[in-house]
Amino acid sequence: MNISISKIRKKTVSVNQYMESLKEPFREKFLRRKQTYKLKKEAINQLKKYSDKYVVVAFSAVWYKDCIKNIPVLALISEAAWKSEFSEA
Repeated sequence: MNISISKIRKKTVSVNQYMESLKEPFREKFLRRKQTYKLKKEAINQLKKYSDKYVVVAFSAVWYKDCIKNIPVLALISEAAWKSEFSEA
């Protein structure tokens, strides 16, 4: 199977755009998690070293508890560490 990252990127939105598009009650759960989670500055500083080398593609389902837990954290990481066309930071 051949996977084209450029094709995937054309079909994606930033993690923040994804969260903004969510309907209630899911949007509230995602936003609450984002507002209450605290990133570790040292971890972000380490991730910044790789921000020009990697693209993170996350597949999400609003009803899946792991997505509610992790997608908001990815939004915070994106804002803090990654600067790309998919990041509004």
